[in-house]
Amino acid sequence: MKIKHIILSTIAFSLIACGSGGGNSDSDATDSTAVESNEMQEDYSQMQEVDLSEYGVMASMYVPNGNLMIEESGYGSIVLRVGDRFGIEVVPFGMEIVEKRNELEAGTVFQVEVLEERTDYMFFKKFIPGSEVLQEFHVYLTRDINGELVAVKSLDDMEMKEAQAREVLKSAKSIKAKEAA
Repeated sequence: MKIKHIILSTIAFSLIACGSGGGNSDSDATDSTAVESNEMQEDYSQMQEVDLSEYGVMASMYVPNGNLMIEESGYGSIVLRVGDRFGIEVVPFGMEIVEKRNELEAGTVFQVEVLEERTDYMFFKKFIPGSEVLQEFHVYLTRDINGELVAVKSLDDMEMKEAQAREVLKSAKSIKAKEAA
């Protein structure tokens, strides 16, 4: 296990060093290096890799180990559940982060507090002010998968505590394009 961490750290530092050498590096390349570096630091040893290509998305991602159930929704998304504590949805042709934030803020029932936002994801809390209803934590992430914007999000109908939603975020960050065979 220690050897794995040393190797991953070495690779991450190499990528960071290569990406910061020139003064004129493209910001997209810097963002990409940062995302790759962050993913390499995540520990996916307690997770299983899932190939999404048979569901029409040429990508794979990690989800927690356990009894995985995958189904396609009526509008073309892929829903992955592991038990009753983990649920994630992969949505082809997703909306940009700004569009999603605007949609959430326009809602009439829940108030939304964005806790963490990057160019490719948003981690937020939904709640009803003055209500006894529990807070729900959610994730919305976007990735370019072979030229198409794909969204990965927590399930709307799943009331997650913060730790559960962070596990969904970890899983969402692992999505990556697969090479066409």
